[in-house]
Amino acid sequence: MNISNIFKMEFYRNFRDRAYLMVTGILALLSLLVCGIWVYLIQTYQNHDDSAKYIFGIALFLTVTIMAAIWVFTVIYPYHLLSVDYNNKVLALVAASGVKRRSYYLVKVLATILTSLLAYLVIMILPMILFYAFYFDRFLKVANATLPLITGQALSGQSVGFWLTSVVVTAVTNIVVLYFAVILLRGRFLAIFLAFAFNMGIGLFSSIVRASLSGVTAGQADAAAVVTIVVSVLALLLFGFLGLNKLSKQDL
Repeated sequence: MNISNIFKMEFYRNFRDRAYLMVTGILALLSLLVCGIWVYLIQTYQNHDDSAKYIFGIALFLTVTIMAAIWVFTVIYPYHLLSVDYNNKVLALVAASGVKRRSYYLVKVLATILTSLLAYLVIMILPMILFYAFYFDRFLKVANATLPLITGQALSGQSVGFWLTSVVVTAVTNIVVLYFAVILLRGRFLAIFLAFAFNMGIGLFSSIVRASLSGVTAGQADAAAVVTIVVSVLALLLFGFLGLNKLSKQDL
């Protein structure tokens, strides 16, 4: 079995997982609902309608709840994809069938990254389109006014691109770190907590680097994003190597 067939098999299995597909669809609809409520609140506030204040508390509660649910999903879903072969006791059969462990590792990571990013995109794309259609310009004005007050850093023309890139790279790194933890603990649920500890260490190191460079990059929001990208890429390479090396030597 070559790499192409393994990759197709992984994708086919990922997109046949009805339970998580349903969860993805539900989260997408709930995100769209919450975004629609906020659009309504903004419109009623602009029209000086007092009815908006009665819905504000409900909207805030729903927003926090949905954000927490999406965060849990971004942890549980990649773990499910990465650990399913351990939990189903088929990893040894895959290795015995002649598939090279190096090829299996690369295909597994790539398929999980692409599947997870597609799921995240589905959850967020409808609210983003709705919000863009109504209030994107105003959102940019608010962000430009408030971000320097929060971070002490000024926005540049490339800031949005840098921050979006840092979010994607960080998400990919988190998946690679999680897979290392899954391999280390042979698919046990505790791998989530181990990966969380690793990611906290990576975040702490990134914060230390940003703080040490604050005097050089003062006032540049994109500089902090670049530091995050560089640290995430280094962590991706490190944990990718460790995971591949561990899987290659693991007694299945």
